[in-house]
Amino acid sequence: MDPHPPARQGAQPADALQWFDTTSGLGSDLFLLCDERGRVLRAGSDALLLLGRRWNEVRDVPLARFVHPDDLALVGTLFARATGAREDHAAGRVRCSTPDGDEVPTEMTVRPLPVH
Repeated sequence: MDPHPPARQGAQPADALQWFDTTSGLGSDLFLLCDERGRVLRAGSDALLLLGRRWNEVRDVPLARFVHPDDLALVGTLFARATGAREDHAAGRVRCSTPDGDEVPTEMTVRPLPVH
């Protein structure tokens, strides 16, 4: 799963959404695009399948709602590291939760969207 925080300051939202829509269809990674508060703005179909959810169930919902409670601190750390000046991305193992309560282990990479 590759949740993307918003582009760094100065990027146009339309550019970020276009980049996500193009990139999320490539390769085998699962993509979620989140805003600066961690709310889901876009989700690739494979990410929805992994989460066991429909688009209307994740749209504008905090990503934290789909993360195992024991991994919430790690997700916060990954977002902080990736959006800080020190690193361009951060990665770690995070468990997601399905509506049935199943835990799905994922490798989460957080990175800001490129500025065009």
